[in-house]
Amino acid sequence: MSRRLPQVAVLLVALAVGAAGTAVLASGPASAQATSIDSCTVIDEPGHYVLTQDVDQPGETESACIEIRSSDVVLDGDGHTVDGNGYGTGVGTAGTTAIENVSVVDLTVRESVTNVRFENVSDGQLSNVTSQGPDSTGAGVAVIDADRIEVRSSDLAGGSFGGPAIRIRDSKFLTVSNNAFTGGVRSIDAELMTQSTVSGNEFSGVDYPVDVDRGADNVISNNTIRDRPQVGIDVSGHANRVSDNTIATAGTGINVSGTQTSIENNDVSPSEEWAVTARGDDHTVVNNDLSGGDGIERSGGALRLAGGDHRVASNTLDGVHGVYIESAARSVDVQHNDIDAIYGARVAEMELCLRRQSGAAAVDVRANNFTADGGDGRTYAVLNEDDGLLAATNNYWGAENGPSSPTGENVSDPITGAAADGDGAPVSSGVHFDPWLTQEHTNQTAG
Repeated sequence: MSRRLPQVAVLLVALAVGAAGTAVLASGPASAQATSIDSCTVIDEPGHYVLTQDVDQPGETESACIEIRSSDVVLDGDGHTVDGNGYGTGVGTAGTTAIENVSVVDLTVRESVTNVRFENVSDGQLSNVTSQGPDSTGAGVAVIDADRIEVRSSDLAGGSFGGPAIRIRDSKFLTVSNNAFTGGVRSIDAELMTQSTVSGNEFSGVDYPVDVDRGADNVISNNTIRDRPQVGIDVSGHANRVSDNTIATAGTGINVSGTQTSIENNDVSPSEEWAVTARGDDHTVVNNDLSGGDGIERSGGALRLAGGDHRVASNTLDGVHGVYIESAARSVDVQHNDIDAIYGARVAEMELCLRRQSGAAAVDVRANNFTADGGDGRTYAVLNEDDGLLAATNNYWGAENGPSSPTGENVSDPITGAAADGDGAPVSSGVHFDPWLTQEHTNQTAG
């Protein structure tokens, strides 16, 4: 049964708002003057509270073992544990009234339906917290209708039945940084998160590490994802940025949809399916190192695109497909890439092939380096399966004298009539490849 704590006359440890707008602990007097907690408790006055022993949720309940109802609160676990025993919330705000400046530090919370809950909070912090085994489909940490919450330097695990390590709903200006995520099906499950940052985290043993649904203006950067997840980073929404991540995956490394997502400087390899898939409009894929696909099945690859107004530049693309364009609703530019793949650039049959004012096709493959292949009759630097023209001029095909034809075919340029009879990588019919580059293009700083 909860008990109310007496009012603290003087706030011994204040909260200061840092340069980034997130609440941080200010220096203050010794914790000996803080209020001690030794059981499940309601905190309804500002102050610095220290847990003096491990605490267990006493029985079946939906309430929090330690419930914070006041602004300007620091809860210091001092290395102790709150055990939910499968019920309620371990530590959390009431959510009924907006509060601000709440910090939870140096605490282990385990086996609650929700281990830690920040709801209707502004300027909060969770640091040096260990969250273990949220019950069933509950969350390790829940951030709901909150602003400027920082989750950092913590060890966070998801539940075995799909409950995420962090569940985020309708929140903005969040920072999730320098945490270790281990085990479970999901790590970060965010919906309607905006203007937030997920950076410097390490994920291991998780099927779906980062899932951002209908997010906007978020940055997901400098994360390390290992142990071969199903989908490393999955992002939908508008104007998000996915950059400088390192991903080793059994499935898809990065999956984006929506509009204006920037995918930059990521290293995804090896992927058994697709290193990156992108659907929607106006995405940019620049300066990535991507490898993927199943060579036996000839499926998957480095990059799969659908939609239009996409730009693919200055990447290293290896595997079964370098770039596979499933459908081009509008223009797709593939320029200044180094491509070494069974199908360097492949354009599937499209119901609509838009033409530019210049007369060029919707897909423009230009100034790329294609690695020459020995040629088994099934390898193409550029394969056009659509009836429309595929523009692929000014590429280096791996040989000074230009591209070759696939075994048993005599391909010629549909515009100039030049024969594809060089020693370079093969091109299919329907590809405008003349003129070509006679030496390798410097693509590392291009684009």
